[in-house]
Amino acid sequence: MKKNLLIVMLMALLAIPANAQFRWGLEAGLNFNSLSISNITSNTKTGFFVGPKVQFGIAGTGLIFDGSVQYWQNYAEVENTSSKSLPYIVIPVNIKYAFGLGSVAAIYISTGPQWNWYVGSKYTYDNGIELEPKTSSMNWNVGLGVHLIKHLQIGVTYSIGLGNNISFNELSAGKVIDNISGKSNVWQVRFAYMF
Repeated sequence: MKKNLLIVMLMALLAIPANAQFRWGLEAGLNFNSLSISNITSNTKTGFFVGPKVQFGIAGTGLIFDGSVQYWQNYAEVENTSSKSLPYIVIPVNIKYAFGLGSVAAIYISTGPQWNWYVGSKYTYDNGIELEPKTSSMNWNVGLGVHLIKHLQIGVTYSIGLGNNISFNELSAGKVIDNISGKSNVWQVRFAYMF
């Protein structure tokens, strides 16, 4: 499914007409992630993200294809344990629809898939529980925001984990004796400057 979705998105980018408006920029913001795992209490933690982005807008339609490569730094804290960092490289690819006052101001809605690659290591807490994010996973993004004065973009996105993307393993003598899987969902506040 992941491969087919990627092929469809690449074909859509290749089909962009010659009057498409290409822009590039830098995007950064805050991640507010929470873990959804049965019988485990998770505190919402604040992280950050940053990375370059590109956009292809089809003139006169309000449609914008938006993609970026980002470094995410999330954190996990469960049941009064210490906070552990969760670094990721992510590639969100969204379709936006913008409407409003042309280049002065516009409201946009967006949606699209996101591919995640965990670039950290496993953690073992003092209580013998091991935190193990999946090496790769997918999310689906939905967002709302504004474009201001051609260059500035401000928005809010909810990134929904598709399937389980994190596990907690109970260890005994170094071996896993119990496993609880769940997913991480992320609220984001984002700021971008487009050139």
